Amino acid sequence: MTQPTVTSPVTLSGAGNGISRETAPGALAPIDLKEAGLSQRDALLQICDEATVWRSPEGEAYVTVMMNGHFEHHAVRSRSFRNWMLYRLAHQFEQNGRPASANENAMREACAVVEARALIEGTVHPVALRIAEHDGAIYIDLGTADWSVVEITLKGWSVIPKAPVPILRNKRTAPFAIPVTRGDFAPLRRLLAHLDDDSFILFVAWCLGALLPHGPYPILSLSGEQGSGKSTQARLLQRITDPTYGDLLQPPGNDRDLIAAAKANRVLCFDNLSGISTELADSMCRLATGSEIGGRAMFTDHDSASFTACRLLVINGIPDLATRGDLADRTLVLRLPPLPGRMVGLALAPMHGDAIEMLDENQARIRFPADPPMLNATRVERRFSPTAASVLWWQSSILVGDAE
Repeated sequence: MTQPTVTSPVTLSGAGNGISRETAPGALAPIDLKEAGLSQRDALLQICDEATVWRSPEGEAYVTVMMNGHFEHHAVRSRSFRNWMLYRLAHQFEQNGRPASANENAMREACAVVEARALIEGTVHPVALRIAEHDGAIYIDLGTADWSVVEITLKGWSVIPKAPVPILRNKRTAPFAIPVTRGDFAPLRRLLAHLDDDSFILFVAWCLGALLPHGPYPILSLSGEQGSGKSTQARLLQRITDPTYGDLLQPPGNDRDLIAAAKANRVLCFDNLSGISTELADSMCRLATGSEIGGRAMFTDHDSASFTACRLLVINGIPDLATRGDLADRTLVLRLPPLPGRMVGLALAPMHGDAIEMLDENQARIRFPADPPMLNATRVERRFSPTAASVLWWQSSILVGDAE
């Protein structure tokens, strides 16, 4: 992927209700739109020449742009890209002695041109959220402000400025802690002392499997009576595998809700489900295995609104949610015992920080040796459905280096 052009820096600072600009030493002075004979649209298109365009296999347009010394990846139709355009416009151009701006028509026309460039000329890249694979290496987006990633190879891991392939973010993306060389599962085991050994093995194995860039992934169902800490357990799983700002997701009502959630999240933790319809269960199975879901686009006769991706799903509720054939085959059920005294989240709070720090340290150990008893897949396989257990066994074997 070609590198976007880095332009001269200009600093914007607040001044009253407006924006003032301080030109950095050696930087070029801003260009007056009227003197240059440029319209707002033309100026925006000149700004967009800095961006590298690309597209997904499904035909959606994206850009890679330089921002504050690092590269970011955004959908052309996203608010983030529009903000970048306006930011760069105000840096490079002025109008009537003030930082230049653009009206909605100019923004829409410029975005349409960039989208066309991406769809016709752009390189094709898979759309990855949080984790991507390239040339045998795994890249995990740390979620930090500088967009740095962990690169994991058979030789080890290191933190590098950017991945060789795009990894997308959204406004819910929260950071992992910077990993350290060694990690220990003991703090997590103490935190989850209410789980028996087999359930703890399942918990850790699912978390490790979630760090693989490709599925299929087993759906994890947390069940138990009221007061067993199902939501708290789901929040811990979310924080370990794909930390986000905000809480657990509301249960989807239909395929459109499920697709919207899957486009914005790699790990979908749905809270407090009272039941799952046959149609939604089928769509969850397709999403967990990477099959297509969706149908005809609204207000069209022929265009498809289908969506293809492979996502991790965590569901929780008091009843057994995975009772239908296909969903039951693809689901690992973790039955949680009741916590004494209705403490629920409070019972997990004292060591919550230690556990998060521990798993942030261990998330970079994907291809490092693990303690074999911690990931004894044969014990898990005897307790759960063959389809889900075989996926978990395969994932665990790769993570601990046992698969050929």
